[in-house]
Amino acid sequence: MKCENCTKKECIKKTNIDDQQNVSVDTPHFNSEHEEKCDTSAHKVLVVSICPQSLPYFAAKFNISVTAASKRLCGFLKSLGVHYVFDSTIAVDFSVLESQKEFIYRYRQQKQGEHSLPMFASACPGWIQYAERVLGNPITPHMCTAKTPQQIMGSLVKDYFARQQNYSPDKIFHIIVAPCYDKKLEALREDFYIASYNSHDVDCVLTSGEIIQIMEQKEEFMKEAVVDTLFGEIKEGDTVSDGVTRSDGYLEHIFKYAAKELFDLHIKEITYRALKNKDFQEITLEKNGEIVLRFAAAYGFRNIQNMVLKLKKGKFPYHFVEVLACPGDDCALKAPSEVEKQQSMDQLSPACANFGLTINTKKIQVLHQLPPHHLYVEPSVTANGEILNVVNKFAYLGSILSRDVHFDNEVDAHIARASSVFGHSKEKYGREEVLD
Repeated sequence: MKCENCTKKECIKKTNIDDQQNVSVDTPHFNSEHEEKCDTSAHKVLVVSICPQSLPYFAAKFNISVTAASKRLCGFLKSLGVHYVFDSTIAVDFSVLESQKEFIYRYRQQKQGEHSLPMFASACPGWIQYAERVLGNPITPHMCTAKTPQQIMGSLVKDYFARQQNYSPDKIFHIIVAPCYDKKLEALREDFYIASYNSHDVDCVLTSGEIIQIMEQKEEFMKEAVVDTLFGEIKEGDTVSDGVTRSDGYLEHIFKYAAKELFDLHIKEITYRALKNKDFQEITLEKNGEIVLRFAAAYGFRNIQNMVLKLKKGKFPYHFVEVLACPGDDCALKAPSEVEKQQSMDQLSPACANFGLTINTKKIQVLHQLPPHHLYVEPSVTANGEILNVVNKFAYLGSILSRDVHFDNEVDAHIARASSVFGHSKEKYGREEVLD
């Protein structure tokens, strides 16, 4: 990568981690009288942090192990000129530890504090956005205040790492590789900003799919490399569990820690019990025939709304809830054409099989959107040999997507929800109070 302020031919270089090689192809020619010396003060130190949840995606894509995927991804990023590549598993561990401590504090203060329990996990940016902008009180006081792994990794890179290397935070350009698009919104939060240096803790978020697109455009042989370490020497494999697919694991870690800390019970195996649907499950801890801990996992807006309704009615029995905006089995695949959509499905099927996942072809829906005034032809997309159901509209993450690319259905849905809320409020408080 070259400095964007360079005009001197000798300074336009492709930077590797240990050496620099002059680029002879596509290098513009300048007359010597117009050449200027490169302003090295404008060069940035490129740092990439990889979320552990992204690695299984790359492993499935290349049909290799998670450890091998980590090496290949690291080697590719460094071939582009990235100076440091970190595994953000350490940030996940810090976040879980802080969440454990906060839950113990809240549990012991539940009789003194009105909003001590339940405690809601705060690692999902989609859930946080919804809670802050839509729900507000009485939900937000129950949110865990521990920093998310992305926030912690941003602080480690722009604070700890910067001081270790004698860099100013604004000298570092920090990129996060994450599986979720909502992580881009999280990076823009005001509490993610260092005002004194006019710098964000995370400057850019690239999804796993976007990294794959860059790889496909480069079409280069990818050398392998081991990720860098923030804290001393770490043996290979210490931060990457080969073949393990999991979320951040807040629920299980906090449950086991609370059982030991509060009740001196060692929990090895956890049994989940599905309630109304498989995206709302609970686990309980009993002592002397009495339930002393009740945790739940609520995935998707349908379960979130039911959870909030019960909390407002004072009928919420849980001490801790791990909340994710996306349903547990949802996967959205976007493609610019029917052919590429089929290619995506052909890649998804064996990837799911590699990780022991089953594709339910009865639930999959295909939506084909065309520009206005284009002739619509119904697509034919298959998964595991079965033709998938084609629809004109469907709901995803609280929004309604339609075939005709219009917002009419979305607007109608919002009006209907607003009318319903207004109607309930009018019945409870009276029309005059609602209008006031």
